[in-house]
Amino acid sequence: MKKIFVASLAASAALVLAGCSNAAEGPSKEEQQTQQMADQCREKVTNRLKSPGSAEFGDLAFAATPDGDHYSHIASGWVDSQNGFGALVRSTFDCKGIVKDDGTVVGDVMNLS
Repeated sequence: MKKIFVASLAASAALVLAGCSNAAEGPSKEEQQTQQMADQCREKVTNRLKSPGSAEFGDLAFAATPDGDHYSHIASGWVDSQNGFGALVRSTFDCKGIVKDDGTVVGDVMNLS
């Protein structure tokens, strides 16, 4: 029983240390761009809502497609928010972003329904 506990404890410690080493390196360039896209998309969707303070976002789904010399990033998701009458409604949205030459993402909302 002690051997199982010690082995389990050692395995847990190894996983924690492995996770710490990746965290110290920070997010990759692609992860940073995905986060920029997610932040811009949520901000721009929020700005179009009747009650921005009531916004509760679900997870976003991402896809990248070739678009000339760059890739277009598409983010799709949903948001729950209050409408003009105070009722909670769910809206779906799609955002499109382009990665500029300096690596930053510029995006906007394509669809909010």
